[in-house]
Amino acid sequence: MIPCVATPIFAESQSEEELLGRKVSILYIDEATNEKVAQNTMLFSHLDKDGSWTINANELPTIANYTITSQGDLLSLYGGSVIEVTVKANETQKDVIMKVQFVDETGTVVGGGDYFLPEGVQNYSVLSQYVPAGYQMTTTVDFMVEEGGSIQVNVEKIQKDVILNVQFVDSVTGEVVAVEITLYQKESIITQF
Repeated sequence: MIPCVATPIFAESQSEEELLGRKVSILYIDEATNEKVAQNTMLFSHLDKDGSWTINANELPTIANYTITSQGDLLSLYGGSVIEVTVKANETQKDVIMKVQFVDETGTVVGGGDYFLPEGVQNYSVLSQYVPAGYQMTTTVDFMVEEGGSIQVNVEKIQKDVILNVQFVDSVTGEVVAVEITLYQKESIITQF
């Protein structure tokens, strides 16, 4: 008796229909724990002539709370075989309560409160939704968010009012003959006499 290994043979004459419907199991393995976290069975309709199937790792369906870390082409030799894919657990974001005060250029607190913010190093842009109306932040660097922490954020008025007082004086008598007050706002000029 001669030992041999049985290998499926797919003749060139096989039709597409004969190659359709191959099932491949995909095992998702956590790279940190080396444990199976999920399994999918997929049906692939386009196999190579030899019955194998190749797909790139980034074409596989993802699973909740994990990112696929396997890269490149993955090969399933024949229908019914298994592909192992390594995955990494997504870091969960923890929100904490932090006291935020918005302070204008004169040192006056113009707004603030206790806000839920993502824990860790954050950019000031995470506070933009809380900036008081009519103000804008003047700080754009990063800061540390931690439970029970507090921070003062510098803000400035978006519209600065400018008042211009003009007195018209008679050059002979030195008497004030008229007063004009002009209030400049962002997009308008208001004049009073």
